[in-house]
Amino acid sequence: MTVVLDLNYFIHLVTENHPPSQRLRRRDRLVVCAIVLLISLLAWAMFLVMQAQNTQSLETAAASVTTQRDLNDVFVRAREGAYKITISEEELNAYVARKLAMKQGGALAGVVSLEKILIRLEEERAEVITVRKVFGKTFTTSLWLTIEQTENASGEVATSFDLSGGTMPILHKIKKGGRFGRLTVPQGFLLLTKSAHIQLVDVFAEDIRNGIEEMGRIQIRKGALELDPNLDQSSFFGR
Repeated sequence: MTVVLDLNYFIHLVTENHPPSQRLRRRDRLVVCAIVLLISLLAWAMFLVMQAQNTQSLETAAASVTTQRDLNDVFVRAREGAYKITISEEELNAYVARKLAMKQGGALAGVVSLEKILIRLEEERAEVITVRKVFGKTFTTSLWLTIEQTENASGEVATSFDLSGGTMPILHKIKKGGRFGRLTVPQGFLLLTKSAHIQLVDVFAEDIRNGIEEMGRIQIRKGALELDPNLDQSSFFGR
């Protein structure tokens, strides 16, 4: 038996079952669902931004440090004596806290809301966390950085900083820049906090030069910074 398919018949069925007004209502529902989803994602992102990072372990470890070495002097002596040094995460944070306390009335007078700076040392990267208070509520922002060193044919080493913590969890072609609260943000969002970070670089310029730029080999380990001055190098700090 031969069955003849009538195209006009099927068009009639489709239009009969789904009139234009119903199709428009379905499209409107899809648009509304998309808007609701977008608003929900934005609300969740804002919630994460408002949630400060938990820095209690970093603060407790820094407070337990009994020695109060001037790390800039430690860097200089290591370079002059050509020996390796290891700086623990807790000693680094204790030093940063002491130096910030001395600078609050001077170079950082304009950053009135600044509470503290903490550094979390992870394998091959560091996270610099800024803690502020606004109307009594604690907010945190952070940036990740890695140290890149290249050696030329004559043995000179160039040191630079890459403000990146790897790639984003889903968008693998986009680099992670840091965190606003507990929300991980792409590298481009660091432009929003660039001026504050430049101020901090100015405060710690001498430490950065002696402890990073003029060191021959630098290794960021989990919980420690390993520095070796035993290479000639030319360096630059990109910002």
